[in-house]
Amino acid sequence: MSNPTPEQQAKVTRHWVPVAGHLYVDPDGSESWYRVIRVYEGEITEWVDDGGESFATESGDVWPDTRIPCYWGDYATTDGLLRTARSAHDDPGLHTMPFDADHPSLGWRAWSSLEDCWKGGTEQEALIAAIEAAPEPK
Repeated sequence: MSNPTPEQQAKVTRHWVPVAGHLYVDPDGSESWYRVIRVYEGEITEWVDDGGESFATESGDVWPDTRIPCYWGDYATTDGLLRTARSAHDDPGLHTMPFDADHPSLGWRAWSSLEDCWKGGTEQEALIAAIEAAPEPK
């Protein structure tokens, strides 16, 4: 998957459900990255940067809200798209499937239990389409 558009990234980030293991980057395109170590009640509380330095909110460190999940370049973080799409639609039954199980390169669909369907060339693109269609978080 290629890098998302700024509009896609903004929508996904507003709905994102962080978990330990996710990779975040700075939106300015710098090479810096941050791996989440611990999340408490939906908030990132401990992380490590690309230099191996550890940070924690208990120590007074602040997680900048400008960092974005790198779901287009990190498999552990890509898995968060499904969790985020389910949360954004308040639908634990939301799931994905290829148009043709024998030929997933033909495209993917994200289905909700309400029979809504979003399409994409890849599974990630179908999930991003579902997240983009979701109402804004409260």
